[in-house]
Amino acid sequence: MHKRGFTLIEILIVVAIIGILATMGALAYQTSLRRSRESRRFSEIRALQGAAEQYYIDNGNTYPNGSGCNLVGAYTSGFENGFVDPQGKAYDCVFTGTSYCACAALEGTDGNSDEDCSGAGNNINGGYQCAHNLF
Repeated sequence: MHKRGFTLIEILIVVAIIGILATMGALAYQTSLRRSRESRRFSEIRALQGAAEQYYIDNGNTYPNGSGCNLVGAYTSGFENGFVDPQGKAYDCVFTGTSYCACAALEGTDGNSDEDCSGAGNNINGGYQCAHNLF
């Protein structure tokens, strides 16, 4: 008489397959979260660029002087928690009166610059997303 049921090998194979699928799902989820944070950084840098350009237009074709994204804070919205990225790292903004630079450090290397506003990098595969003056 044969007993009905699964053998130990069959159960181990099923558990291994479920483990592999769960790992793949977790990795895909983490990648999706990272891309979402990067997209938000890109959007917020564009918002800071727009705020700087609006300041330029409203203030006699000059940008503010100094460091800090709060210098154009009156022209921004959506930064209720301050000028920080989704992981709490502050955005880097430098204004000189005739130009500006607003940068965010990325989690990957798919940005448009290899250094933040303190450097002069312009590597298309860098770890920073920076926006510079349009005028």
